[in-house]
Amino acid sequence: MVGRLLRPAGCDRAKPAGRAVFVVTILVMAFTYAVTSNAAFSGTTSNSSNSITASTTFPAPQGKLYYWGRITYTGASYADSSSPTLLDAATTWAYASAGSSGGCALKSPGASGTLWCWGTNASGQVGDTTTTARPSMVQVTTPGSTGWSQMSRGFSHACGINTTGANANRLYCWGNTNLGAVGDGTNSGSRATPYNTGGATQFTAVVAGQNHSCAIDTSTNRYCWGNEANGALGNGVTTGNTNTIGSAIDSGWSSISLGGAPFGCGITTAGALKCWGYNQVYGALGNGNTTNQATPVTITPPAGSSSWTQVSTGFYNTCAITNLGKLYCWGANTYGQLGNGSHDASTHSSPIQVGTATDWIDIATTSAQFTTGAFTCGIRSGGTVWCWGWNGSSSSVGIGTGDTIEHDSPTQVTTLVTAAKALSVVCCGDGMLAIQ
Repeated sequence: MVGRLLRPAGCDRAKPAGRAVFVVTILVMAFTYAVTSNAAFSGTTSNSSNSITASTTFPAPQGKLYYWGRITYTGASYADSSSPTLLDAATTWAYASAGSSGGCALKSPGASGTLWCWGTNASGQVGDTTTTARPSMVQVTTPGSTGWSQMSRGFSHACGINTTGANANRLYCWGNTNLGAVGDGTNSGSRATPYNTGGATQFTAVVAGQNHSCAIDTSTNRYCWGNEANGALGNGVTTGNTNTIGSAIDSGWSSISLGGAPFGCGITTAGALKCWGYNQVYGALGNGNTTNQATPVTITPPAGSSSWTQVSTGFYNTCAITNLGKLYCWGANTYGQLGNGSHDASTHSSPIQVGTATDWIDIATTSAQFTTGAFTCGIRSGGTVWCWGWNGSSSSVGIGTGDTIEHDSPTQVTTLVTAAKALSVVCCGDGMLAIQ
């Protein structure tokens, strides 16, 4: 799970235009300051690439940055935490996205936006022009120290949109170039300095996945590049790699989410949900079968609903919210990540409603592998945060110290009380980031 497009994220969730969408990463960061029980949260993020989602709408909600679970490598500055813990007290954080053993976060998106990353850096995924591991945040200063409006962290690469100087909404990517995910024309190696992947084209959203990436330009056109296995790019091709951004694949998109496996989903400007790529074994695309799809297929809204408002792809599982505020999940349910009150190794290839609530406003499912963090979190209209699924040693569900049992149904994160603004999860970790 690498991220959701159109939200800054790594393994993330996607939201349509008109709503602030964030791509957040699921990585673990631990800090030393505890969250008070009456704190009101404006947003939560975890990743994408855990589950990365990108936003096409600005300005984004802003606040302090918190985390729980695991968001970086062992021994780094941010220790594992079983409950929400303050990561940074600045009140202008708007996006956060985590990938494999690290993440990125964005302050004050727009002309004054600054981008900060941390974690392992062997492939240059921190973006600070070095390959030195960064146990705590460092600023990304290329192409400029400011001007960042959006970002997304994938498995071991990252992308962002910058407006420095004449760079009007320019797209940049960096990190592991394996299988073409950075889009710099190479299929191997690394790039420690952000590369102008999109040329002069102006973009509104980007999402970094496992070994692939997608972006949406100002005309709602969809671009995807990287590993094409199993139809992961949704461009009709099922083998090989595309190592440059190339031409637009299709148009009419408002958001995109990329999972930890080679598949993706997105919501169109008309509110239709479409998915493509790997669909074997668990039916992660939600179209009622387990056949891979090289081009986007439409996922029909359940009876009573007419459209979809948000989607988040994980590791062989997906969750989405309809126009009625109902939440549905499908695909793998090994650790109860579908939230339907059970867990099993069966195929769930069609949407299953999560409970009976009709006030879900945000959703994020991690793209981490089953053994390291298959879980989901969501926000309801009152601002309450709920999580379910895998809850291993890092207590990624975040419901209290010492609780490491899996939760097959939504469990409230009681320290996140009200006013949650956004939520997303990103690939390859087992933690959550939140903006209060």
